[in-house]
Amino acid sequence: MWGNVLSAMAAFAIAGILVMAVEASGNPVCPLRAGLDPGDWQPLKEYIQVALLDVFLFVLLAHSDGLLAGGSVFGLLSGPPLTRFAVSYGILALIMAGLTLIAIPHPIWIAILSLVLPIPLSLPSPRIATGIHGTARTAQYTDE
Repeated sequence: MWGNVLSAMAAFAIAGILVMAVEASGNPVCPLRAGLDPGDWQPLKEYIQVALLDVFLFVLLAHSDGLLAGGSVFGLLSGPPLTRFAVSYGILALIMAGLTLIAIPHPIWIAILSLVLPIPLSLPSPRIATGIHGTARTAQYTDE
């Protein structure tokens, strides 16, 4: 059990690093408004209400990448059955998305996608994990 808890923590850490990297790569394409401090929540909440579509597309791309990577890492570190762990990661990510939406109000369409995407995006993770892990042990790590 503690191994699974540590696996989940590692998966969230790696997914968080990936999300930050993708979001940071989007800053040159769609920079924040001049003088906006990402650490100051109130101006950030106001900015999110008027942000352009490309800002949200980078956020969705980053979170999608994080979900796929986090589910894969969780499955790899936890072992079989991978689908159960990937879906567990998706449920935890869904909870985190809900908390983020409570803390920072988002446009309705991004809120809906943030609540709908975590579990479906975690489902391909076992296939990604088995591909990373190697084809020699794939049969051992599938849920079939």
